[in-house]
Amino acid sequence: MELREEDHNPMHVHLSGNDVDVVISLESLKITQGEAPKSLIKKVILWLFEHREELIREWKKWNK
Repeated sequence: MELREEDHNPMHVHLSGNDVDVVISLESLKITQGEAPKSLIKKVILWLFEHREELIREWKKWNK
């Protein structure tokens, strides 16, 4: 999973590798681009939910 510096809005993270290329909104925790196995997405969304506030702070710091 990757939070990129100087990225475009809205706030999001990238999940990529092994034929997966997905963009997930930090606001809604929904996939906005791409597809991935549901079992993987379920785990990733849970992790994002648990770390969402920290990721949003980092997004705002890196993407002014």
